[in-house]
Amino acid sequence: KSSTKEISRDVSILYVENDILLLTQVNILLSRYFNNIDCADNGEAALILYKRNSYDLIITDLKLPKLNGLEFIKQVKKINSKQNIIVTTSVETPNVLKILINLGVKRFISKPFDFSHF
Repeated sequence: KSSTKEISRDVSILYVENDILLLTQVNILLSRYFNNIDCADNGEAALILYKRNSYDLIITDLKLPKLNGLEFIKQVKKINSKQNIIVTTSVETPNVLKILINLGVKRFISKPFDFSHF
């Protein structure tokens, strides 16, 4: 039986978070399971990384400088409509959730994080 680390080691992740402390903490947590993690602290930098690389999963906040998370997701979905995306946010208005669901986002993680569920 393969361990989670063995199964996930080749999965590539783009993690986007403007809170540098949280970005660092989550990056440390993710690096326990994944070998290929890129991080960005704004939507513009994330989009540049996305255009240069292929990712199995994007984990992104919605509140981002330079290019907000919703616009980042729209740009990503124009490039790859099947891209797997998890949204982390404390903003959960029905309108925003509806837009995200219509864009194909199926997973959400509420902030503040409970790291035992992350």
